[in-house]
Amino acid sequence: MEGLFRRYPIGIQNFEQMRMDGYVYVDKTELVYRLANMNTTYFLSRPRRFGKSLLVSTLEAYFQGKKELFEGLAMERLEKEWKVYPVLHIKLMGQYVETEVKSAIDRSDIVVKLLDAIYVFEFKMDGTAAEALAQINSKGYAIPYQADHRRVVKVGVNFDRAARTVGEWIIEAEERSK
Repeated sequence: MEGLFRRYPIGIQNFEQMRMDGYVYVDKTELVYRLANMNTTYFLSRPRRFGKSLLVSTLEAYFQGKKELFEGLAMERLEKEWKVYPVLHIKLMGQYVETEVKSAIDRSDIVVKLLDAIYVFEFKMDGTAAEALAQINSKGYAIPYQADHRRVVKVGVNFDRAARTVGEWIIEAEERSK
């Protein structure tokens, strides 16, 4: 075995790096496929050093349509379309983050609560950041946070499908008197 595969070293937490560099990878991509294609919400919690980063990087590679990384794995036979989706990777260790936050009218994409501010995000694909910000305002996504002592920051973001990145963003911050 030693000559065929390189042993997975502690510290590599990236699916693409493992696959491209020939490390041993235990195929869990059937579970990843089911996780990504079930219409439900999941809360994933695991202990330290137990594969959270590897799982997230596997999902990222899948959503970015990197078919070549899944050659020989269950995902290769399961996925037929290989669509590319924008992937926003936000690492906010120790911060409170909510996704798909329901309001009376609709739901905002992400709310991040910090000690001094609450950020309300709305994302568009091939639209405009102004449209995203207008949706935050018209649907009242920030209203539930008005009574809070922290300042509320509204962020409208547009993803550019052709460039496969954030195209533009607009920030509107409400200052609070102390």
